[in-house]
Amino acid sequence: MSDNGVSNDGTGKNTWQGAHNVASMVPRIYQKNMRILFYDPKSGVTDASKIVSITYKKNPLMGFVYTSADALAEDALQKLPNGEAVLKAQFTSELPKLEFAPSPSVQLARVNEQITDLELSYQPVFDESRKSLSTTMFDKSYGQFADCANGVSKVEESRANCATMHELAERTLDLTNKTKAEQIFTNANNLFKGSVKKYNMRTLWQDYINGTKPLADVYTGLDEIWKNYELYRDNLSKVAFEKSGDAKKMDPKLEEAINFMTRNFKEAYQPLRAQVFDELRREAMQVKIARLRYAVNGVATHADTLPPGYAEKFLKNMSSKLNCLTQFAVGPKLDQGSPGKFPTPPHGKAEKK
Repeated sequence: MSDNGVSNDGTGKNTWQGAHNVASMVPRIYQKNMRILFYDPKSGVTDASKIVSITYKKNPLMGFVYTSADALAEDALQKLPNGEAVLKAQFTSELPKLEFAPSPSVQLARVNEQITDLELSYQPVFDESRKSLSTTMFDKSYGQFADCANGVSKVEESRANCATMHELAERTLDLTNKTKAEQIFTNANNLFKGSVKKYNMRTLWQDYINGTKPLADVYTGLDEIWKNYELYRDNLSKVAFEKSGDAKKMDPKLEEAINFMTRNFKEAYQPLRAQVFDELRREAMQVKIARLRYAVNGVATHADTLPPGYAEKFLKNMSSKLNCLTQFAVGPKLDQGSPGKFPTPPHGKAEKK
């Protein structure tokens, strides 16, 4: 993004355009920087399509758009009972169940209200992304992939080639005395099919949409299946090369079948990538909100066990940082205020300096 807030992604749109404050701009920053997040060190290529195969059991968006409020919350959580468990959580399903006794603190009530304002500022973006969750394109492509892998493709021009590929795979698996390439393929086959069965790939995303599987399990499953498919495909290709007797050329029928199968597998993942990105973003922000709540309520509850004056100073500082996030406009809106005044905040009256 350029210094004037205009994106360098070719759209010419401003990151701040239509944003009321820093908090409402944060989801846009995630989207604008998606290409930066998914850098493949192996190939040296920045590939925005690679939403999986990035990490394992970790939300890659957790550390992005890190604010001073997050830093303050982390400092407090490190001092609190169960704070470490809260900091380790990458997804909402991993957050510990903690309850805090009601507090008469007016300052605490104010900070909790500010956290709610922060959460509400993100909600419209997240609600919109939830409406687009779908399995339609995935179902079609994954069905064609699975049919080809099982040698029963319903696509006429690929039916015979897929049957030939399936026959090679099954014949290789049934061999008693295997070459090194055949044994490695057997192991890869077991890994791939095992992960597909383990996570029930055909219904994995629908299970998430239905609320029967948490995103942590879905993301881990997609990551594991993708990696194991690459092993399966690469080692099936090596067996095909070995059978042809040419390390650089395989039977054209097998090559077409492997390409057809892989193309459909990738196309099955493609519609999920944008959806998974939005859901990872939503989870990251919800975990951040939860950390803020745990921190402020935990500090108020355990004030007697903390250094003298820590709780009061913490709540005051947190209120100030949240105020900056949610109350003050961004971008050119800052130029709209008259000298000596801030522009009118979205949730209140203009303030004098």
